[in-house]
Amino acid sequence: MVRNLILTATFLSAFLLFVVQPLYAKYLLPYFGGTSSVWTISVFFYSVTLLFGYIYAGLLLEWKSKTAWVIHSVLLVLAGAILVSRTMAGESGLLVSATASAEPAFSVLLTLAMGLGLPVLLLASTSVLAQHLYSKLTSQEPYHLYALSNAGSLAGLAAYPLVFELFTDLSSQASWWVSFFVIYLVLLIIAWRLVDRDNGSKQTGIEFVSRRQAIFSRRKIVLMSAIPTFLLVALTEFLSIGIASFPLLWVIPLMVYLVSFIVTFGHGETKPRIIPFGFWTLVSLILVFAVLPYMNSSPSIYWLSLPVVLVMYFLVSVYFHRRVYDLRPKTEDLGPFYVWLTFGGALGSGVVGLVLPVITNRADELYLAIGILAVYFAYKYLGWLGRYVNNSFVWVTKSMVLILAFSFIFTLTKQNSPVAENRNFYGTLSVLDLKREVYGESIITRVLVNGYTNHGLQALDDRYEEKAASYYGVNSGIDVSLRNFIDRDESPRVAVVGLGVGMISSYCDDLRRLDYIEINPAVETIAREHFTYLDRCRDKTTVTIADGRLALEETAEKGGIKYDVIMMDAFTDDAIPVHLLTREAFQRAYLPLLDEHGIIAFHVSNKYLNLFPPIVGTARELGYEALAVVNPAQPDNELHQATRWVLVTKKENTSRLLSYPSVSTYSGKEIIWTDERSSIVNVLSVGGR
Repeated sequence: MVRNLILTATFLSAFLLFVVQPLYAKYLLPYFGGTSSVWTISVFFYSVTLLFGYIYAGLLLEWKSKTAWVIHSVLLVLAGAILVSRTMAGESGLLVSATASAEPAFSVLLTLAMGLGLPVLLLASTSVLAQHLYSKLTSQEPYHLYALSNAGSLAGLAAYPLVFELFTDLSSQASWWVSFFVIYLVLLIIAWRLVDRDNGSKQTGIEFVSRRQAIFSRRKIVLMSAIPTFLLVALTEFLSIGIASFPLLWVIPLMVYLVSFIVTFGHGETKPRIIPFGFWTLVSLILVFAVLPYMNSSPSIYWLSLPVVLVMYFLVSVYFHRRVYDLRPKTEDLGPFYVWLTFGGALGSGVVGLVLPVITNRADELYLAIGILAVYFAYKYLGWLGRYVNNSFVWVTKSMVLILAFSFIFTLTKQNSPVAENRNFYGTLSVLDLKREVYGESIITRVLVNGYTNHGLQALDDRYEEKAASYYGVNSGIDVSLRNFIDRDESPRVAVVGLGVGMISSYCDDLRRLDYIEINPAVETIAREHFTYLDRCRDKTTVTIADGRLALEETAEKGGIKYDVIMMDAFTDDAIPVHLLTREAFQRAYLPLLDEHGIIAFHVSNKYLNLFPPIVGTARELGYEALAVVNPAQPDNELHQATRWVLVTKKENTSRLLSYPSVSTYSGKEIIWTDERSSIVNVLSVGGR
């Protein structure tokens, strides 16, 4: 019975720990513009908290067992009481308001610490404490409990996007989490007390064979555990580029990471292989050389390439986690072992999430890591070929891998002489001068790129310099919305969420007012320094640095202004942040500011998501009509791109809009998203249709 209690508490603690990660990150997204950096910083927070949890467990086990039980029980009850009291006070119990700060990354960390600090710290300590208790019941090594813990983590990660997110809202998820936390703390307190009663108390010493061996082992453990988490965060950011920040994409690489722990810590010793495991890891890295450069070129290539990339990550993680497992100490020293393992994990995620965005403007860490790892595995694991072929062939093969790795890194990190670059919490921006064909003539255009997505361009040619282009050309959704007023000799008042390069200012002469809202201050800097749209409309234009929805809600609360057109073009690479498409966003931010004959124009061009259903469903539920605008690309004019828009307006305004050739009624699927409940799974598609 006692053993089962320990096993259940171990599994449940990990389950809760990894359910709350995507739950809380999703809750925080609206406060920080829907950027995937929220998840990156969250991973760092959990890595650091896990580290402190292991340190706490190690220090706790230096006390006599009864004293340690009292200390831990008090903290568990305190954490449970805080969560339950919040719930009884009418709050969610778990979710606290986001903390404001000039630095978004610090705001995320501070909010997580205030809402989750103590509960997560105690959950994190469970693995070490449970293995300590288990070792009192049996002479077997307790390290397989770490595999059980990771199985619980895996179950939590899978359950969130596939069960909780689909069928429950955020408040319900938080309440259920608090309930299961209370169950967990009761199980652990009882299990610990029963172990002490049946086996007495003993003090655990922390000791390695020698100081030199200790230092060497710790360094290797830190390095070997840092590499998989470095790749985890870099890979997650790469996979999120061009789709959206949502739990399913976050958890897939993390699930692979956890499975690698289950495989290495759950199966004990492995038999020698004829072909080394490192060789197969090298093969997977070389396959990634072939697919990664083209992965974001089309939806079909993306989904076909994804398994190749995930298999590579799995093999790399298994390899390094196996090295960590081989360095495991005796049972009495498992506390420090897990401390150094987790320190490496926190180090790897922290470098990508906090350090690199400050010291470099380029997001090239994934390419560099894959190339360096390929060279490492080639020089370490191609030697076995010498048993069957001439050694010169082995050296030639190693040299070829080196050349391939160099070519891979050089090709993917090389850009066409960027005019400007910037990297911060919200993404990586580049300004490029590129040639485009316009009616048989090649002209230079200046393009703002975020990740792999064009966020606006301007022709460096007097004939086209001041004309709207890209997604905003003739018969695009915003062009139709503005001309609906301009053609009647009216000057519309316009609010634009998402500045880009400020291309809507090309309509300046026909506008009465133009208010931009942009969450990323670097975008405004680039738009003013490297593009001229904003300069030609200074008297009518304002630029506010804030989250679009929050800024519009604040304006609506103050009252006194109505807009004829509200344009939603707040990209996170290739998708609108989910919190801009919920019922509450319509009710609190858009509709209160919309004039009687006004239009909300949503830009929904996307390779992976069909965003028509949530917009149309919400608009019609609230008594408005939604129309589709589909504008194909112009083969002879590369200044204009294929676009898809949704126009939301009152029903009596639709007949005039339908007179424009690109506008049509929508009769497809409809769904409704709310702040409490939404899932990208419902709108995943190929080609955004």
